Amino acid sequence: RISTSRWKTIALIVLIGDLIGFAQYVRVPWLPPSSLARKPPLAVMMEQTPPHRLYHPPFLTGQYARQGWHTLEDYALMKDFLMPSSGMAFGVREVNSYQILTLKAAATYQARLLREGPTSRLARWAGISTVVTLTPNARRVQAETLRVVALKDPEPPVFLPSPRQGDRVVAFEQSPGYLKAFVNSSFNGQQVVFSEVDFPGWQLIIDGIPSAHEQFEDTFLCAKVAKGPHELIFKFASESFRIGVRISALTALGLIAYSFLFRYRTGEGVT
Repeated sequence: RISTSRWKTIALIVLIGDLIGFAQYVRVPWLPPSSLARKPPLAVMMEQTPPHRLYHPPFLTGQYARQGWHTLEDYALMKDFLMPSSGMAFGVREVNSYQILTLKAAATYQARLLREGPTSRLARWAGISTVVTLTPNARRVQAETLRVVALKDPEPPVFLPSPRQGDRVVAFEQSPGYLKAFVNSSFNGQQVVFSEVDFPGWQLIIDGIPSAHEQFEDTFLCAKVAKGPHELIFKFASESFRIGVRISALTALGLIAYSFLFRYRTGEGVT
């Protein structure tokens, strides 16, 4: 309870300021929630086993951003062609997305991919099976100027970049932040690549033993295994997230303790 008129005045000013700020939001068309219930044909096409990635070249996303979103048709187009990061709503793996925090290595890989083109080895290693691009000489991003191009032989999420006869790798279990795979290698030092960006927090376990992992092309997770069969587990366990949880818990406990102390000092806890 706020006990003084001064704090009441301050709280009222903050509340009014918050309401005024909220009223200044940019007014844009809103799609009904039911619009997400229907999967776009492109999302249905991307339902593959193993799952591959969708790629929107930067010149396409840049042009679309410059045009802006003004009508319901603009937002429907964004959904139908799964512009980053709308594909995530339908479980589609993407090459580029609107992440605030992006690793320099991932940005460098995308810059190389732009230079070398979608038919390069970089595209195959990233598991790109589908590219959304513009028709030649198109000046606007619209349904008539967009086209979908299928690429050949993309790698699965876990693969061997330099296999020999008899080498193979199979993913047994995969979920966000987790992959379990079996690999059989005919030589020592075989590279096994999991095409997820090596964000801090990824851990590798080989045959039940925590092991150090490497990077493939300075971007993707990579394990080196000895000759023979092995079980690999890649899992994500961010230390910063665990620290954040501890800080939040301590903050909550501190607020609870302060509220009891405040009530006791003001006499509310005395009977």
